[in-house]
Amino acid sequence: MSTKTMRDVRAEIEEQRRHLNGHSFLRRLEVASDIEDLRRFMPHLYFYVFAFQDMLRLSDELIRDPALKTISTRHREEDAGHQVWFAQDAVQLAVERDVVWVFGPQHEPTRDASYALIAEIMGAQDDRVRLALPLVLEAAGSTFFFRVNGLLARSGDQRPLRYFSRSHQQVEADHDIFTEAGSRALDAIEFDDATYEVAIATVRRCFAAFDRLATHLQRYLDAPAVTP
Repeated sequence: MSTKTMRDVRAEIEEQRRHLNGHSFLRRLEVASDIEDLRRFMPHLYFYVFAFQDMLRLSDELIRDPALKTISTRHREEDAGHQVWFAQDAVQLAVERDVVWVFGPQHEPTRDASYALIAEIMGAQDDRVRLALPLVLEAAGSTFFFRVNGLLARSGDQRPLRYFSRSHQQVEADHDIFTEAGSRALDAIEFDDATYEVAIATVRRCFAAFDRLATHLQRYLDAPAVTP
């Protein structure tokens, strides 16, 4: 049996990403052209966007292997502060929410999906699995950003958004882990058979959480106009 590496784990992540692409929520975004569609579901990302920063922090802090920690710390630093952009966009789009709403019943599905992802990070017992988790987060995000940016372009809305912008999408694409050198370093990380199977199972559970989140967001594309 050939040695398994992070390249094989990334292949599973890509397969799961392709599957997520088929979700009705994402298919709907591919053709949406009304800024109201974004305003309807955007508030229901609040907890995830802010918890995302803690996911990267916890994953990085738990990694002990020096070489892997260098990769995870760099990635964490590249994503720092993006939740502020989200909050600024919420103001621009007049969909800001307070902490009472974020921790209220309407936002429970988003919190639950986020907690499931955090549980995977906290429960991981191997640095290689911990490092795979930010790759899952980025892959899931990539299914979303270009669709929202397409929606904004079709809507013709000219508000100066930062989180939902092509510049943010480019920032994500320029992360060190996606450069040629970064990809080579990741792909060279080897797994024993048992840890590889754990990593694959973890990836699949994470994407199941994203599928549940997408199902929750789908409800709001067909909802009435946004109200505070």
